Amino acid sequence: MRTRIAPSPTGFLHLGTARTALYSWAFARHHGGEFILRIEDTDVARSTQDSVDQILEAMHWLGLDHDEGPIYQMQRLDRYREVIDRMLNEGSAYRCYCTPEEREAVREAQRARGEKTHYDGPWRPQPPRRRAAQALAPRRGAGWVWGWGPGAVAQRGESGHDSQGVVRVGRGRWADGERGGMLVVA
Repeated sequence: MRTRIAPSPTGFLHLGTARTALYSWAFARHHGGEFILRIEDTDVARSTQDSVDQILEAMHWLGLDHDEGPIYQMQRLDRYREVIDRMLNEGSAYRCYCTPEEREAVREAQRARGEKTHYDGPWRPQPPRRRAAQALAPRRGAGWVWGWGPGAVAQRGESGHDSQGVVRVGRGRWADGERGGMLVVA
């Protein structure tokens, strides 16, 4: 069994993150598993080395030793691009060409109607038959995959939560200038 904690180095280690780390660490230790430390450094605009150092010091002070890591998400971009390319080639994901301004306008309209904000999939391919539409949907619980800008990858799963999924690209910019924010491969 493997558990992990993935703090974002945008400030001090949050008390809630420390609590979650404690539970994950204790669960792994109790069951003879491994505890992994992953640094969610994908918010390039706000992530700092000082915050990374503070997180590592806080984890040490709390006695929460990790068996693997720290694993830095930004060092895994090639792997994420490989997965995205595979998903696009398989037809289990598609590119979204909405601008950030268009996405924000959709979210504002959803809020005005009292709806939870969600990705409405305007660039999702519309298959000609119901059977093809079912084939496009990912496995149950796969969640969402989407992006914030022209050419971003998007996939809608059955879970209905836009914060879950294989890849989520949010605010900020990657080191190579592409838009970015959070990037998760589940």
